[in-house]
Amino acid sequence: MPEISEEELLVLRGSRALLDDVWNDPKHGMALKRAVKDKRPNVSIPEIDVPDVVLKPLHDQMTAINGALETTRAELAAMRQEKADSEIEGKFRKSLDTAKARFGLTDEGTEATLNLMRERQIADPEAAAALYLQTLPKAKPSSHRDSSAYGGSSYADLIGMHSGDGDNLLHTNPDAFFDREVTAVLNEAAE
Repeated sequence: MPEISEEELLVLRGSRALLDDVWNDPKHGMALKRAVKDKRPNVSIPEIDVPDVVLKPLHDQMTAINGALETTRAELAAMRQEKADSEIEGKFRKSLDTAKARFGLTDEGTEATLNLMRERQIADPEAAAALYLQTLPKAKPSSHRDSSAYGGSSYADLIGMHSGDGDNLLHTNPDAFFDREVTAVLNEAAE
């Protein structure tokens, strides 16, 4: 047996006591054991070897469960978002239909209203429809001779007794009266 000095023996015994103290320490022992296992994987450390054999399949299973849980959470969040988007779109469509009916918009007018909403960032379809209608050219007033449909007289000549030329064509020749009036109406409409 090799001989060692008393001083070396004391150092070795102190080192062994320190190692045993840290090795068995509840707070720092596992960290030291893991460090030794990392440095020397072939060393048998039951506190690490046995739990790793038992815990590795459980850890793998938990990892798979956590992955499935995250996927389910993402799918649920997507479904909730889709439902919220659907509700918002439904409210928007209802509001757009209300504006369409209220302002008598055609498909072309509805499309122009939607474009106006996008361009000017207007959230309310009724407000956009009202604005769209304001941008349309105003209709020209009718080109009637005056406000009376019967030659400027202030009363209605319902039976043709007071025609402007003094004749009672309606009573004397109804066919000629009809032809003259239809021609006048058609000429007026063509203007």
